[in-house]
Amino acid sequence: MFLSSLVGGSSNVTLLSHSGFTAINNQYYVVAGEIQNTGNIPVRNVKINVSLFDSDGKKLYSELTPTFMDVIPPGGKSPFIVMWFGEEKAVEVAYYTISDISYTEFPEGKPQKLEIVWSTYSFPDIIGAIKNSGDKNATFIKVIATFYDIEGKVIAANSDLSIHHLNPGSTAEFHITFPFQEESIIQRAKKYELIAESREYLLKMDVQTNPYQNNPYKFLTYIVIILVVLIISLLFYISHARKRKKKYKKKLKMSLTRRKI
Repeated sequence: MFLSSLVGGSSNVTLLSHSGFTAINNQYYVVAGEIQNTGNIPVRNVKINVSLFDSDGKKLYSELTPTFMDVIPPGGKSPFIVMWFGEEKAVEVAYYTISDISYTEFPEGKPQKLEIVWSTYSFPDIIGAIKNSGDKNATFIKVIATFYDIEGKVIAANSDLSIHHLNPGSTAEFHITFPFQEESIIQRAKKYELIAESREYLLKMDVQTNPYQNNPYKFLTYIVIILVVLIISLLFYISHARKRKKKYKKKLKMSLTRRKI
């Protein structure tokens, strides 16, 4: 049984959800979570202290980990993740604590000028495109995916750091991979959310995508598309066959006329 507790923290930065589990052939113990800026001032350099313990209360590992986002606006969220390579000892983790959330206020913040144009998820990859809607270059862009279980708890997070430069009005594609291969973890992932940040800008919060991984209508949508394509193809074939038949009859009629003459 895995327990957790929050000690200390901040009234302006709230721990929303978290989960702990072993991964990668039980060689790693993972703690994944998410915080939210519930204040009215942007914050930056948010760090969370995560400690792992065995059943006797012995501390196995401790890490002061930063959130994926450097600057978090009011109402904004960011995931964090700790992966301890404990080898055989990873399975000995009985509980963990999340404590001492620290941050720095950043009143100037960043303009929200990045937009997710589109995205789609087909395990293990999220692909999509991000646009710079600002009036200056966006540099060192991070596109971050947070994965949730059916209860809304964070189970994984990953990012694409490959987009180094984006001109005003330009769009670039991103690619994020689900970080775990265990079927038990994969099956828990029911939806994902995307956030993004560059040195200059943040993602527009009012246009973030929040698509569900297991969309109940996704399969039906594919079926409808396939049926439409098949119907169009069939109509085209019938039309083409009729034209060929008419052409053949006309040619045959002309041939018979010539023979009579």
